[in-house]
Amino acid sequence: IAGSSWDEGDFEGSLHELADHLKARQSFSNLLVRVEMVGTRRWWELSGTPIIDELGNYQGFRGVGSDVTEQRESSEKIEFLARYDTLTQLPNRRMLNEALGEALAHADRWRSRCAFLMIDLDRFKAINDTFGHGVGDHVLIAAADTIRDWCSRLSGSGDHQGFRLGGEEFLVLTRGLTETQVSDAAEALRESLAAIGNQFADHDGLNVSASIGVAAWRFSEPLDDALLRSDEACYAAKDSGRNQVRRAV
Repeated sequence: IAGSSWDEGDFEGSLHELADHLKARQSFSNLLVRVEMVGTRRWWELSGTPIIDELGNYQGFRGVGSDVTEQRESSEKIEFLARYDTLTQLPNRRMLNEALGEALAHADRWRSRCAFLMIDLDRFKAINDTFGHGVGDHVLIAAADTIRDWCSRLSGSGDHQGFRLGGEEFLVLTRGLTETQVSDAAEALRESLAAIGNQFADHDGLNVSASIGVAAWRFSEPLDDALLRSDEACYAAKDSGRNQVRRAV
């Protein structure tokens, strides 16, 4: 059942749970276990009962198992579709709401900083109208990849996360950076997004840029208010000529 992990000794959590039941000689029911079959991951649902003979001697386990891989993968896919944008693979608005709650709890407990970067790709409708929605989708994917890479390269990896809100709108939630660090990082992100056009050199006239609004969260301020301020700053950046970073007041 353990597959290649048997030699490595690095067992998946469900195998530990199964082993605990077997060692304790305890009955178990509908235990979901991840197994490896010829290098392929499968999911089994197991139920078992210890066998004790008439003299009270332990004889082993009797049980049943079902392969529920298809059901498991279907459930995982449904869960993924509910939480992630299917085109860019970035977390969606639902995931953002969950992340906001976690960020607020962390900030309140540790008095740490967090900030929002609202990102809107400039003249994206013109890209779709001129070059087609297929090219537009590739621009969105490239923007998402740029945001994802930017988040991973920031100090405190794992404390920064990008989201696609819909259309050409993205958001980044940063945690643990000073206001100066956020401003510098936002400018670096703007430059990286502006370089996306280089990936479409065969589409003459395709230019990509982004307007970014930055809002630092103030202690005791509702996170939704900070989110709104970042949105307003983004619109101010667009009204001022696009392809720039604006801080919220």
